[in-house]
Amino acid sequence: ALANCPPHSPFFPVAYQHGNAPAFALAVEGAPLAVDAFTRAQNLGQARAHLVGAIEHAGQAMARVADDLAARFNFHFAGIDFSMAPFPDITRSIGTAMEKLTGANFGAHGTLFAAGFITDCINRAHASAPRVGFSGLMLPVLEDATLATRSASYTLDSLLLYSTVCGTGLDTIPLP
Repeated sequence: ALANCPPHSPFFPVAYQHGNAPAFALAVEGAPLAVDAFTRAQNLGQARAHLVGAIEHAGQAMARVADDLAARFNFHFAGIDFSMAPFPDITRSIGTAMEKLTGANFGAHGTLFAAGFITDCINRAHASAPRVGFSGLMLPVLEDATLATRSASYTLDSLLLYSTVCGTGLDTIPLP
């Protein structure tokens, strides 16, 4: 169930248009940014700097293109949803990024820290482009290669705990 979601959120199931003026928003599956940032980092400071920088750099590049398209076609560019959404390929998985950050399997000690850390990085990357939608970490476990592979390493209680700092997609959980 969702409530109080603003218009122009580009990810389903909350996406909707408000008013009659044509508008668009961009939805970014940003997990590859996190995988790359954490692979290159040698400490938490570098991990934070790399991910915040990657989000800001990508946001600036996409906003330039979106602003140009909005001007050329007389549309309103509503913004970018930089959600660290899951991905079914292990090399672009948010679970893989979290494991690179903590050095442990998803579901082990440190997973809650990783979820909070990534959420904080997303929140720190403000100035690069207008934001819309969720713009956070999402963990629907059966949609992500690493999270699905590690499903025996965590429980529904673990997912509820992670949901205190991010979205968990409790509509897609493995049942024994």
